[in-house]
Order: sequence, then C-alpha cells, then structure tokens
Amino acid sequence: MDSITIGRWEHIEHFGIKVLTGESCAYNMRLLCDVNEDGRLAMIDFLALPVDSVFASPWNSQVHEKPSVGSIMLHRDALPALAEFMLRRAGAKALVRLSSSGAVVGLFTDKRVEEYEQLLRDLPNSTHNWQVQRIVGSVQPCVGSRNVHAATGRAL
Repeated sequence: MDSITIGRWEHIEHFGIKVLTGESCAYNMRLLCDVNEDGRLAMIDFLALPVDSVFASPWNSQVHEKPSVGSIMLHRDALPALAEFMLRRAGAKALVRLSSSGAVVGLFTDKRVEEYEQLLRDLPNSTHNWQVQRIVGSVQPCVGSRNVHAATGRAL
C-alpha cells in the first residue's frame, strides 16, 4: 500500500468504522457508525477514552469483514480530523490535503511522497489548492498516541 485516500465517510471502513445512517441523531448532526474491534480501539485512541470504554450495541453484524463490537455517533464534520488521525496512526509518511474536495491522502512510501512533491513542482500555477505535509515523528516518549509527562512518567 503506497497511499490511502479518505474523501467520504465510506472510506474509513478500511479502519473498522462503518457509517450506517444520519437518522439516529435527534439533532440531525451526527452519523451512527458501527465499529469492529480495530475501529473501537481507533476511536478510543482518537477520543482519548479509557481502553475499557463500552460502546453502545452494534446495529449490524460485521464491519470490514470482522464482527461488529459496538456503535458510536460521530459529528458529520468530523471526517477531516478523523481521516488525518487514522492516516497518521496507520504510519503515513506524509499527508496531502485536497482543499477542493476536502479529501485527505495518506502517503506511505518515500517514493510516493517524492512523486507528489514533484507534481507540485511541475504544476506551480495549478488552480487546485493542495499541499504535501511530511509527518515528522515525535521525539518524546509516548504510550500509544499520548506523550509521557517527563516529571511524573504518566501518559498525558
């Protein structure tokens, strides 16, 4: 895998999160999603919840060919932040944000990053507004996605 594009809610099913409906939210602002265990752990990490957090019962039996273990409601506008988090968590070396569509592309190989950077150089006057952001690893000790506090040793 050299890249993953997330531009629609359906694209996050790859990470164990399947969007079901927007009819479940009384405020008409959240989407009901089923999660498999991968998706549950990713959402716990994204929301910084305790690992033993319990989600609501799932509505369907499977997500991305694995058993559903729960459901959660996510704000309709959460996709760009969730996409960036999932791509970083999956080990992307760089992100490309396509402002015209709102999509985020995760680049996972040095070759793919260089191809995108070359494309930017080759099209300096492009009407498409996008950028390549290389991801620099954390230099701090961490547990999962949380940094470790230097003085106390606790995960922040």
